[in-house]
Amino acid sequence: MSYSKTHSHSNSSSSGRVSVRSDWFSSAPSSSWSARSMRSPTNQIPPAAPGAPYIHTVPLPESPSPPTRSLSNSPPSRNVVVGPLVVHPALTSQNPLSLLFNVVEPISQIQYRRPLNPSCLDEPATNPSTTSLSIHIPQLPIWSFTVENPRGVTVSDVLNRLHAKLRGRISRTEWQGSFSKTTQNMGVAAFNARTSGDESARNDGMKRMDLLGSNTFFAGLTTPRNSDGSECFTAHFVPRP
Repeated sequence: MSYSKTHSHSNSSSSGRVSVRSDWFSSAPSSSWSARSMRSPTNQIPPAAPGAPYIHTVPLPESPSPPTRSLSNSPPSRNVVVGPLVVHPALTSQNPLSLLFNVVEPISQIQYRRPLNPSCLDEPATNPSTTSLSIHIPQLPIWSFTVENPRGVTVSDVLNRLHAKLRGRISRTEWQGSFSKTTQNMGVAAFNARTSGDESARNDGMKRMDLLGSNTFFAGLTTPRNSDGSECFTAHFVPRP
C-alpha cells in the first residue's frame, strides 16, 4: 500500500546476552463526528559496554497536534462499536491502517488515509464523547495511562498522549524488575538501531518505545471489558505495513 505526503498541520544488538549501561536509564521510579473529516474524494544489568554514554533525565513535553498528510484511496471500515462506545474511524483497529503513525518518528510525520482528513484530529475520540479514556499497551503492561480532557477526549489527545508516553525514559528499576531477557534483548536491539549514528539520541537513553521492538506502528484501539465492568482501551502496535 502506498502513502503520499501532502502538507505539514536504527546498530542492532545480536541475540544473546543483554549488554547495556545502567545510566541509559532514568533515575525516576517508575457526539457524532462531523462530515468535514469524512469527505469522500528479575534481571541484573550486565557490565557496561566500553564507551557506553552517560545521560541525564530530560522532561518530556506533550507533543503538538500533528500536521496533515494524505494516504491512499481505500476508505476506512465502518466505526467499530466497543461496548457502549464507538471508536472514531481514525483510531479503529483495522487493516489497512487508518493512520500511518510510527511512534519512533516525530508526531508531525503521521499520514492519513482518505477519506479521513486533518479535521478529524479535533473530533471526539469516541461516540458518545468521554472526558476520560484509559489505555494500556499489552507489550508494556506496567505503563497503563489515562487520556483526559474536560471538554471531551479528541483523536489528537489520544495520539499525542500515546506518543509522549512511549517516548518516556525507562528507569533502572523498571528495566531490572519488569521485563524478560527476551524483551530486554529486543529493546537493546531496537535502541541500537534507532540511535545508530545519532549521538544525541543515544545520550538521551532507552525509551519505552524501544521495548516494542519492530512493532512501532499504531494499529488502533480495542476495548475488552474489565472484570469490574469498566472499559480500558488496548492500543495495538504492528511492524511497518
